[in-house]
Amino acid sequence: MAWSLQPTLELTEKQFSQWRKLLELKTGVHLTDQQKGLLQTTLSIRMRELGFRDCDEYFSQLDEGIEGIVEWYKLVDRIMVQETRFFRDPEALAYVNELLLERIDNQCLDGSFELWSVGCSTGEEPYSLAMVVDSCFESADIEPRYGVTATDISLEALAKGRRAIYKKRHTAQLSEHFRKRYFVSVDEDHDQVCAWLRERVCFAHGNIRDIERSPISGMDIIFCHNMLIYFRKWMRKEILDELVKRLKPQGVLIIAVGEVVDWDNRYVRRLPNDKMQAYVRISD
Repeated sequence: MAWSLQPTLELTEKQFSQWRKLLELKTGVHLTDQQKGLLQTTLSIRMRELGFRDCDEYFSQLDEGIEGIVEWYKLVDRIMVQETRFFRDPEALAYVNELLLERIDNQCLDGSFELWSVGCSTGEEPYSLAMVVDSCFESADIEPRYGVTATDISLEALAKGRRAIYKKRHTAQLSEHFRKRYFVSVDEDHDQVCAWLRERVCFAHGNIRDIERSPISGMDIIFCHNMLIYFRKWMRKEILDELVKRLKPQGVLIIAVGEVVDWDNRYVRRLPNDKMQAYVRISD
């Protein structure tokens, strides 16, 4: 039987434990027992591509110099599911729009309006934020002062975000105004985010597991949506505590509804909104 037709790899409990510990150690991501099948399928496909027949041999290669590091990131790209789309969280984005317009009207913008998309995947979220913020400055007819920082552990996803080329069937979901203002047609099947909006978004590699070493700070908005579910409950709280430290006074941390239900931090208060889960930074 050809190698490409061989059945999916079956991990022993010991092997599954090995892989799970490695992934959590390096990324903080915790695979549940129910995700064993996902790991087996991902490993099977990648090992076939590289010509490996032995799982333990492939595991050992990931600890061998630069090539091992590069291969590790490629594998993580496969394991981490990157489900995203433009304006995926309309309630949260509507709140960002409302908050910025209020600050512009009250003339209480503190320098540049800074946003951080944590776990940005292939860029749809940070570009959605950029479009919302830019449209606020446009409607107020004032010079735009903002920037979006976009971080992710996947090098492949970051590369796609920087290219900012998306299928027309994805951009077709946007309003006509946003499509015309923020995109240019590349070919009959693809659009690209316009150059001047791409310049507002800075993509950078970042492992949320090492957030305490991140230099990012002074944020007006931190978007951390649908990412905390990959981590253990105690780590979710540690991550949120670190994100709070990176907010400006009155800055807002936005997470997906229900991702954390029993977290408490004395430096923030939850906003009274049932359609979104957001916390505003209060004074020390």
